[in-house]
Amino acid sequence: MKIFKELGILFLIAVTGEYISSLLPFTLPGTIVGLIILLVLLLAGVIREDMISTSGDFLLGNMAIFFVPSTVSLLEHLELLKSTWWKILVVATVSFFLTFFASGFAVMIVRRIMDRRRAA
Repeated sequence: MKIFKELGILFLIAVTGEYISSLLPFTLPGTIVGLIILLVLLLAGVIREDMISTSGDFLLGNMAIFFVPSTVSLLEHLELLKSTWWKILVVATVSFFLTFFASGFAVMIVRRIMDRRRAA
């Protein structure tokens, strides 16, 4: 029964994110809004990690299943991909390096903050 409760919490947050996204005057995916809501609720202590850990672990462990429809859809548009493959490659490469350096920078900042807390 616990897993149904956890999935219900996650589903409610996802639906709330989609609803808020539909009300916004600019385009922001509902999934992103839902993740922001989940982050705020976790930071505020309204939701504890143990309240969603089983479902979250299951969803993360089976994440590959969620990419199957996207992959099939890409195969349907193979002709379009053949004509723009180099653009996609450039965007993917630039995105990879930006993410790589942003992650490294974020880790450096967090380590500095943690070192300062240990020293204090």
